[in-house]
Amino acid sequence: MARLLTALLLMSWSAGHAFETHAQELVSRGKSIAAPPEQKPDAEKKPAAPGAKCTLLTTEGPRGGRLEVEGQGFGKAPLVRIAGKVTRMIERTETRIAVQIPRDSNGGPVTVKVAELEIACGTLDIIGKN
Repeated sequence: MARLLTALLLMSWSAGHAFETHAQELVSRGKSIAAPPEQKPDAEKKPAAPGAKCTLLTTEGPRGGRLEVEGQGFGKAPLVRIAGKVTRMIERTETRIAVQIPRDSNGGPVTVKVAELEIACGTLDIIGKN
């Protein structure tokens, strides 16, 4: 078994060495050995968030409740904050984001961070605080 494994390894190495030598010869003669990688058009790249905007659909809610934000240009990984506190994402579409209001939240300004942009959406009032 060990001899068979050794023979297979030697054959594999010699085949790889032969290919490498042949490739070096082609390159030295100025011949290409592989096609260059495809370039994707710049049109496929989406801007980070130039037209990003948002509005609160929920302007008041209880701690631990659901907050809904509507808008556009949220990008791939928006981050919703209430008075600076990060929220837990519940649901997300291209035009809506639903998050859980933190249990220790006292409400405050709601923002959505998209890439390096922080967008103000409105103010959340907490109901049933006591």
